[in-house]
Amino acid sequence: MRFYIGIILFLNGALSYGQEMSMLRQLDSLYYSSKLDSLERLYGTNKEIPHEYRLAVLVSLSFYPELIQTPITFKYRNISTSMNSRPQLLSMISLDPQKRKYVVRINKLHQNGFINLNKVPFNALVGLIGHELSHIVDYESKADIEIMLRALSYLNIRTKTIFEKSIDKKTIQHGLGWCLFDWSTYVLNQSGASMDYKAFKKRVYLEPIEIQEKILYYFLTASNALPQDHH
Repeated sequence: MRFYIGIILFLNGALSYGQEMSMLRQLDSLYYSSKLDSLERLYGTNKEIPHEYRLAVLVSLSFYPELIQTPITFKYRNISTSMNSRPQLLSMISLDPQKRKYVVRINKLHQNGFINLNKVPFNALVGLIGHELSHIVDYESKADIEIMLRALSYLNIRTKTIFEKSIDKKTIQHGLGWCLFDWSTYVLNQSGASMDYKAFKKRVYLEPIEIQEKILYYFLTASNALPQDHH
């Protein structure tokens, strides 16, 4: 067990250096701020993003090249979680997955028990957004009826857990494992989230140690190359 943990700690340090590694440990917000115009040009097509989240969203999108042309609107809503994503209902009427549009809803409630996203560190925020983008990648692979059945499965905590953990794994495979790790760690250890929400988070999503294990697994079995503009 100590040997295994030692490998994880080694990997944690190693991934801080060199973009040839499978995923970066810490994303540099100052670096990306200097590249905002190019990020906008490359990944901002068909995207509606609130100004205060623009950098984090565009950086997250840069890890999902398959979503370059996908219409996605990020908007504020009063919801019971930090963010969630779904297809826009009217866009599903066409029965053509290529014409679907998606919305990522951002919680605007900041009172006790909710996480104030304005205070979330950049790396963790990118991880949260990456998780929602992984949902959209999953939606893109499914027919409308499959999406509807998926929504019904959310009524069962067991199937919801299986699904959300698979989305966490997809986020790690896209190169945002350490960002997801930072998001999970922040929620459980640093945020103002309620104890009920933290318990829900631990049950339904991958915990930090599980995320580390998956990072190690994907690093050892398949190197996930990052786009060349990541630094």
